[in-house]
Amino acid sequence: MTRVQALFIENLKKERKRAGYSQEKLAELVGLTPKYISSLEIGNRFPSPDTIQKIVDVFKMEPYQLLLDSSAPDKSLELEAVKGFEDFLLGKMPEYLREAWKEYFATEAKKPERASI
Repeated sequence: MTRVQALFIENLKKERKRAGYSQEKLAELVGLTPKYISSLEIGNRFPSPDTIQKIVDVFKMEPYQLLLDSSAPDKSLELEAVKGFEDFLLGKMPEYLREAWKEYFATEAKKPERASI
C-alpha cells in the first residue's frame, strides 16, 4: 500500500465518522454499495477520480483534504502526498485531460491565494 492510499483510508474513515455516517449511509449518499465503501476503507480498492469527487461533495471538502497527513508537523509531507496523488491521477488520464489539468493548475497558481478560515 502506498502512502497516498494509507492517507486516503485514514482520512476517509475519519471524515465518515466525523459526519456521523455508517458505511451504509455514506454508500447511499455517494451512490455506491456499502461493500465498495468497506473495500476502500480496508485498502482493497482505490477510487476513481469521479468517485473521489462524489465522496468529497458529500463531505463538502476539497479532494486534496483526503490526502493530508494530520499527524505530520512538516507540511511538505502533505504536499508530497498530494503530488503523489496528482501523479497517480495524471497517469490514468488520457493525454488531452492531462494537458487541461496542467493548464488549469498553471492558471490557478497565478491567482492570489484565498484567505483561510
